[in-house]
Amino acid sequence: MRYSIILALATAASAIDIEWFGESHCRNGYGLRCQNINPNTCCSGQRSGGWAAVQFANIPNNWDVVSDAYDTENCRTLVNEFRSNGNSFVCHGDNRHYKSAGYHFFSKKRSTYIDTRDASSKECVKPDTLFLADGTTYAISGLTDDQVAEFITLAENATHTDLPAVYQALRVE
Repeated sequence: MRYSIILALATAASAIDIEWFGESHCRNGYGLRCQNINPNTCCSGQRSGGWAAVQFANIPNNWDVVSDAYDTENCRTLVNEFRSNGNSFVCHGDNRHYKSAGYHFFSKKRSTYIDTRDASSKECVKPDTLFLADGTTYAISGLTDDQVAEFITLAENATHTDLPAVYQALRVE
């Protein structure tokens, strides 16, 4: 009982970012980010063709989490999973066309979550941030799915000054 209370408090104090990348090495590219995602929450990549890579970032070093990457929306069909083992980030690369992702805490005891994760689809949260290769970030939570799709297309080879004014206004300083 005490462990679950401590775990709940630790989770409330810190959460992981899930980042989608257009290139397969989780660095130096454009993409989307779901910020401060709690365990057992699905994050949608919000891109019909999927992403080349998905990264789990800002993992507290004292957490041992299992990062899950899926090739369908709603965290349904698992492609691969990796343990963090004290690392602050985990990259799932290899151009696997990832479409959703989530994480859970590692347990030596096989949990119900692990046994049932592919059994039914889940609602996914959508990314709240788009980032460019130059590091510029934009708040996208107020955009429609079509606007996000257009923004992703523009972001692939863009800098901030290349973007239309409607998207430039969303820049996070």
